This record gives sequence, C-alpha cells and structure tokens, in this order.
Amino acid sequence: MLDHTVVFLTAMKQKFLRTLLAISALYLVLLMVPAKGKENIPFYTSGDSFNIAHRNGHALMPANTVEAGLYALEMGADILEIDLHLSADNYLIVRHDEIIDTTTDGVGRIEDLTLAEIEQYSANFHEIEYPNKSSPPGIKIPTLSTLFKGIPEARFLIEIKPQNTLASTRLCEVIRQHSMSQQVLVGSFHTSVLRHFRQACPEVPTSLGRSEIQRFFILAKLGLSHLFSPQGYSIQFPMSYSGWEVFSPQILKAAHQLNLKLEIWTINDQETLDKLIAMGVDGIITDRPDLLSQTLGLQ
Repeated sequence: MLDHTVVFLTAMKQKFLRTLLAISALYLVLLMVPAKGKENIPFYTSGDSFNIAHRNGHALMPANTVEAGLYALEMGADILEIDLHLSADNYLIVRHDEIIDTTTDGVGRIEDLTLAEIEQYSANFHEIEYPNKSSPPGIKIPTLSTLFKGIPEARFLIEIKPQNTLASTRLCEVIRQHSMSQQVLVGSFHTSVLRHFRQACPEVPTSLGRSEIQRFFILAKLGLSHLFSPQGYSIQFPMSYSGWEVFSPQILKAAHQLNLKLEIWTINDQETLDKLIAMGVDGIITDRPDLLSQTLGLQ
C-alpha cells in the first residue's frame, strides 16, 4: 500500500512539474509578442492636455455650463470634461446627475423633461457637494450644441451617461453637425455604449470603457499588457477603487507601452497633484483647474 502511495505521489509531482514548465514556456512566448500601440491623434497632439477641468471645473462655477467652461479655460484648463444625458425630446443635455434637483432650482429626471422644460430653470452649484456656494444669476443648463457654439475653440472629454445607444447616436450627429471630430474624445463606463459609438462615428476617438480597463489592468498586473489591443486612445483612471489602491507606476508604464494616455480622476488636493505630476501621468482631471495651473507654474 505504501509503495502505491509513493508511486502515486511521484506521478502527481511529475505531472505538476510538467504543467508548471508548460505554463512557464507559454508565458515566455507571450512575453515575446510585440505590443500594438495606438497612433497619435490630433486631440492630444494639437495642444497641452494635462489640465482637465472636471465638469468644466465645478468647484469654481456651476458644473457643465458654458460659463464654467469659459472660466475653466481662463484659469488654465487644457480640456473640458463634461457629461451628457438625453432629454425626453432627444436633446443632449450637459449635466452629470440624471436629475436636475441637485444642481438647479427645478426638479425632475432629465429623461422625463423636454428641453423647453429644462430651460425654465437656472443652474447653480451642486446642493450636496457645494451647499454653501452660490452662483451668478441667469446661468442655464446647456445642450451640447449650445456648449459647442459657446466655446468652439475648446477640446472636450465627453462622458455618455445613459446606457441606451440612442444617446451615442445623437452625440455622433451633433459632433458632425458642428465639425468637432478632432476636438472631442468620447468616454463611458458602459463599454457596450462605446462599441456602438465607435461603429456609428469611427472618425471620433474614444477612451476605454470599464470592462476594457479591467482587462487591461489584469494583463498589466501579469506583465502582459502588450497583449492588450486597445480600441480607445486613453484611460481615465482613479487613484483607488472600492478601497483598493489601483494606480501605480506599473500601470502607467503599461499604458505608455501601448501609447495610451493615462488621466487620473478626480484630484483636488495639493499633495496628490504634486505626487502625480512627479510620477509623469498624462493628465489630471480636477474640479480645481486654477489650483492645478498654479501647481504647474502657469499662473
């Protein structure tokens, strides 16, 4: 009986070693596969792109408004980050929350309101995030077309909020209508929405969706990020997620290996700004573009 056990254990050990050698050999082969990096695009090569004003810099002016965008650019922002929802009559509304209660003197869900109804109300600072701030009177919630017309020279990082594909179809139409394809980069947490947008609007660059970022992150941690074939040109990434530190020099190096821009959100404190600048990230998304400009010595 003892002999049989020894034979069995020896066979299992040999099998394990063969499997381990096979995996190691496969890993070495995968390490030799060349990376397929993205080409450069006008959105990032037409000017500085480090200072990205989150919601048009919503610590300074009511978020996502024309007034906020103009002021953010005056304060040194390179790119304006905005959010889109679709109204009941299919206008693209520039707003982060799906309701207007938190940022206007009205109430209701954007998808249930027409543009005419939304235009009745004035925009203000977010009642939860900035409850003690007040804004100049008369600021309105803009449509995307209004924003393009009001700040035609700006570059925009646009996040599609709805999960339905109609919003991405409308976005493509509005971008083409205003000839903004080289001044826009589109993102969404919903990879399925991005896939639809890429098919509808192949001339407009996108960032990576959440499931794409997760795949990239896993490969980077395994040292195999060069196997990732990115469909977008940049990654918007947090310092931490659900209590886990996710950003690291390893992730930054993996992104650069693929010629992907890595932009960190949402950073408003001096210590972290200094840290990220020193690490060499490609961009910082901030509610305080004025503070970031001062940190960079541009003001």
